[in-house]
Amino acid sequence: MKYDVVIIGASAGGITTAMAAKKFYPDKSVLVIKREKVGMIPCGIPYIFGTLKSVDDGILPVEKFLEPLGVEILTDEVTEIDPDKKAVKTKSGKKVVWEKLV
Repeated sequence: MKYDVVIIGASAGGITTAMAAKKFYPDKSVLVIKREKVGMIPCGIPYIFGTLKSVDDGILPVEKFLEPLGVEILTDEVTEIDPDKKAVKTKSGKKVVWEKLV
C-alpha cells in the first residue's frame, strides 16, 4: 500500500489534517490510520454525563467527514515507523509506504 500522505490518528488533529490535505491537494492519496473503531469527540468527553443524552452523542464520525473527500481509513495500530524506507507497519502486519507522514 502506498499513499502520498499517511496520517496516524483520527482525533481532531488527524481529521483536520486529512481534510486540509484533500482541500489543497485533491489529487493526492491520503490515508488515516486510526487505532479505535469508534472514537469519542475529545472536547465532548466531559459533557457526556452532564449535557449529552448518551455516550453515542459523543462519537466522532470520522468516516462521515473523510470518506466523501476521498480519504481512506484504516483501523489498525501502527507498531513501527521506518523513516529511511518511508514506511509504517501495523499490528495486523500491513506495510504502508508514504511520501509525507503526519
